[in-house]
Amino acid sequence: MEKVKLSNIKLFGEPDIQYRKFPKKPTVKQILDVIKKPFITTKDVILSFNLNKQIYYFPIKAGFIYDGATIIKILVPLIGLGTDIRFMKAALVHDYFLDHRSEIYPKYFKAKISVNGFITLTTILFKEILKQNYVSKIKSNIMAFCVKEWQKSIFNKKMWKYLNT
Repeated sequence: MEKVKLSNIKLFGEPDIQYRKFPKKPTVKQILDVIKKPFITTKDVILSFNLNKQIYYFPIKAGFIYDGATIIKILVPLIGLGTDIRFMKAALVHDYFLDHRSEIYPKYFKAKISVNGFITLTTILFKEILKQNYVSKIKSNIMAFCVKEWQKSIFNKKMWKYLNT
């Protein structure tokens, strides 16, 4: 497995994360969408990091919609709720990279790292931003492990398969 060496992970700006509002006279689809992804950023931020000595900048624009940190129910007593404010920036970055993987991976990383390396990259970003937001090392390691294993699980193989074409 190739080495994914990340450093200088920084999020510039405050995303000002808000709960989404239901539209007036919403359809069932709109209601379900807001329930599934209840958070929205209202300010632009820029993620910066070094990967194997190359600097990358990724703008995350205001209006990005995401679900926060997904914590399986059995781990809630140990980890906490996915809406914990300390998890929100890490979840924002992770969800942004996953939601845009079909653009980000081929354009920036395909020639440098495998899909598995990209999963590792997104996991490291998630874990380090958790630590920057006062999540303990033990908890951030557990969360990162779960995130990485879920991405590599049989339930998500299809999600990554087409990136190798």
